[in-house]
Amino acid sequence: MRANDDTLREAAEMLTFEHFPRTGRLLDANEMALSFERKFNPYHDPANRRFTTRPGGQGNPHEIVVYGRKPDKTGSTAPKWKAKSDAVRIPDAIRRKIDAVAADYHAATGKTLTVTDGMRTPIDQAERIYYKFSYGDFRTYRGAQGAELARLYRGGIASGKSKSQILAGMAAVVDLHLKQGRPISKHLLGMGLDFRVSDMNQTERDALRNAVRNNGGKPLDEGIPPHIHASF
Repeated sequence: MRANDDTLREAAEMLTFEHFPRTGRLLDANEMALSFERKFNPYHDPANRRFTTRPGGQGNPHEIVVYGRKPDKTGSTAPKWKAKSDAVRIPDAIRRKIDAVAADYHAATGKTLTVTDGMRTPIDQAERIYYKFSYGDFRTYRGAQGAELARLYRGGIASGKSKSQILAGMAAVVDLHLKQGRPISKHLLGMGLDFRVSDMNQTERDALRNAVRNNGGKPLDEGIPPHIHASF
């Protein structure tokens, strides 16, 4: 029992150490408990009752999971993804999703994913939409909200408004719909991600789409700028 207590204490200390440099704050007891991923696996080896990946499979006594990350062929449990820059904001709530998607993608391709965008504010979202509109992409954001933003953009350009004026009006609309519970993008909820695809071939793009779907997400190819968006 003493060994188990020591192991849990060491795991908790490691988790706190990993969390503090990213966020600048220490985990409290409730956050600590939520940070450990819990999964139910109904499959067992009938011979020794060890966990398996399918009914009747053979258990592997050396297979472990660290914070939801399955070791790769080298035994490493390090994340198989990186953020494009420090400006990309990744909420803790979605990090394990990225870990899982990146692990599946790495297993299929041997490559590391790059996350180019994460959490957005209304003004961030307005800037992304403005960029798409300025390059002629009025198809990504559809429906009533997309049409309203397109009218603001086109009307602002026609009347000679500055970019900052147009963005202020678009951000106000984005913020209003967000407060009404109708966000125009999962990025605003911290549950949307963009992945770089400029360094991928078609097979690798297919592997990324599959990895997103297999982990409960919805992938969407976007062309301006080129990336694969994932909503969870």
